[in-house]
Amino acid sequence: MEEQSSEGCLLALGDVPGGILLPGLKSGILDPAALKLYLGESAKSRTWSEPDPQEPGTLIDYIEVSDPRIEVHALRGHGHTEALYGMETLTIRMPEINLPCGLRVGSPVESFVAKLGPPYHAEAVGRGRVLSYDWNRYSCHGDLWWAEHATIDLSVDDALTVEGVRWYYYAD
Repeated sequence: MEEQSSEGCLLALGDVPGGILLPGLKSGILDPAALKLYLGESAKSRTWSEPDPQEPGTLIDYIEVSDPRIEVHALRGHGHTEALYGMETLTIRMPEINLPCGLRVGSPVESFVAKLGPPYHAEAVGRGRVLSYDWNRYSCHGDLWWAEHATIDLSVDDALTVEGVRWYYYAD
């Protein structure tokens, strides 16, 4: 099997929330009931609404589903009655999830840097640090080009082990 380049591994890592990651998380969509059922009694959730910063006068409904292993923030248009939300951020702290290129939460940070290349930003946070990567994908839908972007943050403890991966998505 051919080794993926650091660019290929980063592109694959950015796509993780777009695949089927866990029950309730598929193709960038959160089904809160299914995720809470999978997580069990430790799952907590909260919902709230805020003004849409890009469309004055409209609201966005938000939901957060979390437990010690995972945290998801998602959104949808205010008042929608469907049960699904679009993912905005996802944080995983679950070593049992297979990430692309053989990466896993709980691995040494050197294995992530070797596969992803150097981060664009590194910052000390408490006793650990956060390494940040930019992810971008462009696609054409008919005559419309669509740009998707994410910041992928690796939370690293003082033993230089990746204890969590966080994706923050935004689009043009």
